[in-house]
Order: sequence, then structure tokens, then C-alpha cells
Amino acid sequence: DTLVLLEHIAADDEDADVVVHLAALVGPICEVDSEDSWRTNCESVVRVKDWVKAHGNTRMIFSSTCSNYGITEGMATESTPLTPTSVYAETKVAVERHLLDSINPGGPAVTVTRFATLFGISSRMRFDLTVNTFTHLCHSNFYKNQARLQAKVRIKSMVSMENLYFGIKM
Repeated sequence: DTLVLLEHIAADDEDADVVVHLAALVGPICEVDSEDSWRTNCESVVRVKDWVKAHGNTRMIFSSTCSNYGITEGMATESTPLTPTSVYAETKVAVERHLLDSINPGGPAVTVTRFATLFGISSRMRFDLTVNTFTHLCHSNFYKNQARLQAKVRIKSMVSMENLYFGIKM
């Protein structure tokens, strides 16, 4: 349970003033069990935000996804309309909107980050990841014009650490 985990973290580090939320169900599992995906990807994040506020934390960073843009013409920017095409992206858009709509002067500052698909070193071949799936589909000429941002896990980590260090608030 998310709240039990947060209570353990709070007991270990009373001086923490920021929560970085990275957890979510991703990919095909969201389509298979959309109810659990909504519960995990939305309801638990709202509970975390409420916990952050109740415990006096000053900041929350929420990791979202560029999947929220859906299919777009050209490069997406922060002003590109969100048109999710999967349960995963729908849950992320819903949480983003909730978090950003619930910002108030007495609550924690919320930062939403939308990262590209991540890739990095794994102990085994991961055929379930988009970078490998797209490579296979391009090789088979299925997606000749497919384009999707890919980013190394290290880059996301660096951006998250800069966000924490410099205190970017929205």
C-alpha cells in the first residue's frame, strides 16, 4: 500500500520536504486491467498528494509521460493538446490535471515532468519495451514513418536531480 510505504519513509527521514512520485502501471497491463490501472495510476497518486500536504512537505514532483500527446503532427511542446490513446496515458493525463488544478497557496508546490520513453541497461532482453518493439516494426516495414522520443534513464535521473536541486516550482 502506498500510504504504508510513505509512513515508513517519513519515519526514517523526518527532514524530507519533497516527494518524487515515479510509480505507475505501464504498457499492455493497463489495457488488460484498466480498473486496477486507474486505481494504481490515479487514486494512489491523489492519496500521495493528500499525504504530502498533511505532512507539511513543501514539494511534490510527479513523473508523467509524453504518451499524453498521443498522435501528433510534428514535434510536441508543452502547449500541444493532450490526446491520450491508451489507458496508461489517460490515467497520466487525469492525474496531471488533478494535481495542477488542486494547487493552492497552503499546499505543496507541484511539478509535473513529461519524459520520453526510457531505455537503459537490463539484465535480460526486454521485448516488451517500445524501443525494441519499434525497432522490430521498422525492420518489418510496418512503421516506416514512426517517430518517438527515446531517452536514457540516466538523463531522466539528471533532470529530476536538477529539479530537486534548483527547486523548480510551477
